[in-house]
Amino acid sequence: MTSSDHETVIALDYGLRNIGLAVGNTVSGTARPLAIISAQNGVPDWTTLAGVVKEWLPNRLLVGMPLNMDGSESDFGQRVENSPGSWKDGLVFTSPW
Repeated sequence: MTSSDHETVIALDYGLRNIGLAVGNTVSGTARPLAIISAQNGVPDWTTLAGVVKEWLPNRLLVGMPLNMDGSESDFGQRVENSPGSWKDGLVFTSPW
C-alpha cells in the first residue's frame, strides 16, 4: 500500500436512541471510538453527524448493518436502509479531493 492509498474511515453503529461513531484508517488498520450522537427513533442528528464528517473529512462512511444471529438481514437492518432521512440521502458532503 502506498501513502496515496491512505484512507480515513468513519464507522457508524446504528441505534434507535444513539449512533456510535468510530474513526479508523487503512494505514494501521485500526479504529478507535470517536463519539456518540443522539438519534430519535433511529434518525440521527444530521447536523452533528455532518459536523463530525466536516472535521474528519473521511474517504468513506461505513454504516454497520444489524444482522440476525444466522447472518440474515434483520428487521432492524431493514430499518437502517429504509429509515426516514435515509443514510443514503441524509448526509451529503463535497469531498475536497
